Amino acid sequence: MSVYRTILLAFASLLPIALALPATASTTNKGSKSERYIGGPFSLEGCYWYNFHQSISLWPVYTNCDGKTKAEWRAKFHQKSHPGNFSDNAQALMAKSNQQNHTDVYIPGHIRFEIDQHYDKAPCGVFNYIQSRHRTPLYLQCKDNNNNKTHRASYGMYSANDYLKPKFVGATKSARIQAEKAWEAGQTGNAPDVPVELKKITRVTKEVNGKHHTMSACQWSNFFQSLAFLPRYINCETKGADPHLKNYEKFANLNKITFGFSQGTSHTNKDFFDKEITLAVGDKTVTAKACVWYNLVQTEVRWPMYRKCSATGKVLASPAPDLMVIHNLPYKN
Repeated sequence: MSVYRTILLAFASLLPIALALPATASTTNKGSKSERYIGGPFSLEGCYWYNFHQSISLWPVYTNCDGKTKAEWRAKFHQKSHPGNFSDNAQALMAKSNQQNHTDVYIPGHIRFEIDQHYDKAPCGVFNYIQSRHRTPLYLQCKDNNNNKTHRASYGMYSANDYLKPKFVGATKSARIQAEKAWEAGQTGNAPDVPVELKKITRVTKEVNGKHHTMSACQWSNFFQSLAFLPRYINCETKGADPHLKNYEKFANLNKITFGFSQGTSHTNKDFFDKEITLAVGDKTVTAKACVWYNLVQTEVRWPMYRKCSATGKVLASPAPDLMVIHNLPYKN
């Protein structure tokens, strides 16, 4: 079947991982449905999708939806044993994370998560959907309709990585769009091996707290995975296990971020974002304000929502979304 990814709900997490409506989404979204694929098609109203994505974010910001207030939606996702911590949905993802197997990353069985009601889904499909929100996604090989485990069955439902796409140039915007569509129409056969492609890119420089840090794309990918609820790490060295993984396993970076909510609804109060957090980045430790880490994580998301970190600072400009969203092109299995 064809799966259309229109405007997906923006991150505020990772992590997932990461597909968002504007932060001002409200009850005006009611009645406007969008389809997403999480191990099967889901058709839900925009504000439902928005709050679901916030529930698996590191910095959730809930919105009024379907007659419920922001506080009521936060309570809906944090109502069990951890009202002031990760949401129930995030806890369900973390409970399935297999830190001993960086290829499968999850424990066999189903994940029970909630959007408008509870759903039971195989972790592989949930993992790939969350990864689809990232600019450097690491997809798993899920079983297709014939019970074959293939990368295409997962990858084909989502967009190609930005760094795997050709850079189109042309005299006019319409000419570039036509070139992009022609390229997409020709994408057949096996999906690219994303970890292999990551290892080919040896030097990537990113700024953290005014300082530039240069590492391989593989190492940066592992850093962003270390802040995900279902992390998947890859070996960046030619021999043996990646020596940096010990700094990331068992949610080593994730657990360094403390949580709290402003007025019972959001995780965006100024006092929190002024706190300094020290995280492992490859073989380094880097200290920066939570606001700086937030913006860095947003750069890894396809639909980022940046914050202004100081009175004299500026809000970062958003990178362009992938061409599939721009042109509303179909995604085929």
